[in-house]
Amino acid sequence: PKSVKTFSALLIQADAAEKLNEPKRVKTFYKEALKLKALNQEERNKQKEIQNFLSEEELQKKMDEKNWEGIVSQIRQEVKLNQRLLDEKSFNLLIYAESQLENPEGILNAYSLLRKNDPKHAGSFNALLHQAQLADQLGKPAQVRQHYRALLQLKPADEQERVQQESIRNYLADDALQKELNQNNWSGASRILRQQHKSGLIQLNQENF
Repeated sequence: PKSVKTFSALLIQADAAEKLNEPKRVKTFYKEALKLKALNQEERNKQKEIQNFLSEEELQKKMDEKNWEGIVSQIRQEVKLNQRLLDEKSFNLLIYAESQLENPEGILNAYSLLRKNDPKHAGSFNALLHQAQLADQLGKPAQVRQHYRALLQLKPADEQERVQQESIRNYLADDALQKELNQNNWSGASRILRQQHKSGLIQLNQENF
């Protein structure tokens, strides 16, 4: 009968199947409910809940099977279709799955996705440090410098972060100096050395004088 295919009837049947411990039938009724056009906001909200339920169930199945490629594919696809918010839980799972696949490029790309959804998290001290390390691992020096410079703009939360910033500042200065020397740009090298001396990063000695 047509009434069996109405949204409310499908939900009732799904609820009954759940009470009878028949998960496959629950999913069948839920999937049918998602095919129907929602008639009001209440039905739209319920369809969103059903979609989230089915998505999390499928994700859990892939986790149990250690299907890391499947997890990565599902999360990325759902984020792309605005069916999933890349919150901390989803992001951490995506990073973990990419790590299991030993895919630093995928992890770095995950941060790009995070930047669109949660720029504050993507721009945090540890996140920027991780991105710089990944870029270095992938042989992308321009990205390394980009993330390190962004990290230096942050106020250190403790002494450890302050020390790390100082080390990064030295690294960037040495990197810039080496670049000028490689290009035989003596005036540029001299300018960087003067800046380093002025800021206290180096002391003039026979080697750099």
